Order: sequence, then structure tokens, then C-alpha cells
Amino acid sequence: MSPDATGNPSFGQRVLALRRAKRWSQGELVKALAGRKVKIDVTYLSKIENNRLDSPPAADTIRALAAALEADPEELLDLAGRYDQQALQQVARDIPEAAALLRRLGQRQISAKQIRTFLKATDQETGDDADPE
Repeated sequence: MSPDATGNPSFGQRVLALRRAKRWSQGELVKALAGRKVKIDVTYLSKIENNRLDSPPAADTIRALAAALEADPEELLDLAGRYDQQALQQVARDIPEAAALLRRLGQRQISAKQIRTFLKATDQETGDDADPE
């Protein structure tokens, strides 16, 4: 269970670590999810934890995992590579620069290093200077 090139755990590794921190078995987590109206089985959870899925779980499942494991849902969604498409479409309609950014991302015209630099810079901004206009 080693982190990726950026030092972050994979989505599955993080879910596993969170479950182990609660000292839950896979079956206990599956039951906790069922209580949140999310039905998965132990085999599927095992595939999640061992990074053996072809695609990550649905966003609702990830949010339920976060709630059951008392974790930040945004962290798990980020690690899984999931995002809210409708929210992105609205942002693109409202902010033309965001639409251009999303197109460039889709065309792989922006590197991972550039994205990390941007995220680091925006994380350091305060609410007062976040929008200079």
C-alpha cells in the first residue's frame, strides 16, 4: 500500500486506512452503508480497497463512505477522481475563463505540475483577495 507519485494515498488505500482506524471489518462498513441506504457487498468493498475497480464508485457511494467513516467527502471524491459535472457546467456558464480552463484540461494542455502550482497558490489566498475584480 504505497502512496502515488505525489505522496497521496490512492482512494482505495484511504478507504482502507479509515476503516482500519475505526477498527471495523469490511462487513461492519457494509452494514453502516446499508444504514445510509447504500447497498454494496464485501466483495465490492474489497475491490475498492485494493484498487481493483475499472472505475471509481458513484459520487453518492463515495459520500456515504465518507459519512460512515467520518471522513471529508471532498477528500475521498478528489482521490477517486469524481466531481460534480452539473456544478462544473454552471461554473463554465458563469465564468468564461473557467470554460477555457476546463477545455484545456480536457485536451491535456495543462500539466499536473501547473495544476499543483495553481492549487497551492489558490489555497494560500484569503477571502479578501480571492476575486480582485
